[in-house]
Amino acid sequence: MSSVSEIMSSNDIVTVPIDSQKTIQDDISSIKKRMKIEGLDPSSYDWYIDLRRFGSVPHGGFGLGIERLVRWLVDIEDIKDTVLFPRTMSRIIP
Repeated sequence: MSSVSEIMSSNDIVTVPIDSQKTIQDDISSIKKRMKIEGLDPSSYDWYIDLRRFGSVPHGGFGLGIERLVRWLVDIEDIKDTVLFPRTMSRIIP
């Protein structure tokens, strides 16, 4: 059976807003500037900007890597052979 390094993972994240208000404003202004360059309406992303301004709530999660699980179950050596919609240089849309 092939060696599998990781099948699942978990984490616990506490997002703390950046200490310096100047740094936060620089970050927000660069995000808004990029939104305008990409043709996006910044007012549609107020929730995202607020996450940058105020931080987020503590949260955690659990993840099961389906490709890794399939690789382990069917004993495939290369994980790339288990990806349902692989991304390549010529194929970026499923």
